[in-house]
Amino acid sequence: MRGIRNGGRHHHRKGLTISNAVAIYQAHLDATSEALWKRDYPKLTQLLICPHTVTAEGETRVFQTPDQVIEGARYFREAIMNLGATAYHRVALSATFSSEEHDEVQGSHRVYILRGGSYIVDPYETTQTLVLDHGQWRSSEIEILAPSDALSAIRPIQCVPKQAS
Repeated sequence: MRGIRNGGRHHHRKGLTISNAVAIYQAHLDATSEALWKRDYPKLTQLLICPHTVTAEGETRVFQTPDQVIEGARYFREAIMNLGATAYHRVALSATFSSEEHDEVQGSHRVYILRGGSYIVDPYETTQTLVLDHGQWRSSEIEILAPSDALSAIRPIQCVPKQAS
């Protein structure tokens, strides 16, 4: 996974540890999950960098604009709602700073889409790159690692329009 570094400006952050990276990563997961769940799409676009790369099911697509992010987020949100989702949670599994400047975090997390206390789809792992962009942690790319048959009900790659790539 590649990342974009702070618009070309690097800021050294001494004293940051892996636990800080995990906290940053989890806070970003919580903010983006909440924005998606509440359908706060403008907030969601502030938490991502465009172009934003999404890889799933052996295919890579790119959101070129915030409008494409909103379109994809609406599609995904409706897909999980149509399956009866009552909760959407993402939990950090690991995260580390991937640059000396501590302005990029590489992490992985598990995604839980629930109806009551039951899984709608089996929990699946995803990796993500966060970059510090003008003082805000934003996602530059995400890769969904679940086998395609596990995600057939929600087809996450379909959330990104082909013409976006």
